[in-house]
Amino acid sequence: MKGHPLDKKIKKSFLVVLLVLVAPGLLISFLWAYVLRSFTALPDSMEPTIYAGDRMLVDLTAYKMAVPKRGDVVVYRYPKNPAKCYFHRIVAFPGESVELKDHRIRINGVELKEAWAIKVRHYNGGKLAKKGMKPVIVDPDSYYVLGDNAARSEDSRAWGFLPKKNVIGKAFKIYYPFDRLGPVE
Repeated sequence: MKGHPLDKKIKKSFLVVLLVLVAPGLLISFLWAYVLRSFTALPDSMEPTIYAGDRMLVDLTAYKMAVPKRGDVVVYRYPKNPAKCYFHRIVAFPGESVELKDHRIRINGVELKEAWAIKVRHYNGGKLAKKGMKPVIVDPDSYYVLGDNAARSEDSRAWGFLPKKNVIGKAFKIYYPFDRLGPVE
C-alpha cells in the first residue's frame, strides 16, 4: 500500500520548516565558533580607544592567512593566566627593537608617527614603565603590545612579549553601547 499524498506533503512541509529553523542556527553557531566572537573590554587599559564595558566583535580569522599590522588592536590570552583575555595594540614584531623614550615609541630607532602612537604621550610614564628604558629586541614568534592608556595598562612593559600563539583575533567593531558604535581604530 502506498502512503496517502497528504502524508508526503506533511513530511515535505516538516522538512522545510526544520531547514528554515535549524539552518540559520547552525550557520550562526559556525560563525560564532570559527569566524567572529564578541568580547567585553575590561577596565581602562585601552582608553580612549576602548572603554571598560565596550562590547566588540573580534575577527577570529584575521591572522589565519595574514600577519597583524602595527597598530592592530588584538584580543589575546594573557600569558600569565590563559583563562583571561585582554585587548592591546601591537606595536612591534619579532626581531624589532622597541624603545620608549621621551613619551614616544621608537621602533628600530625611528619614532612612530601613526595617529594612535602620537595621541598617547605617556608610554614611558606610569608605574609599570622603567625610567630610562633601554631598547629591547622582540623575541621570535612574539609581539610587543601596549595599551593606549599607558599609565594604567599592564602590557608588554610589565610582563614581557606576547607569544603569537596567544593571539585570538583582531578587534574591529564596537557594537555596544550604541553611542560608541563604530570601528576600533
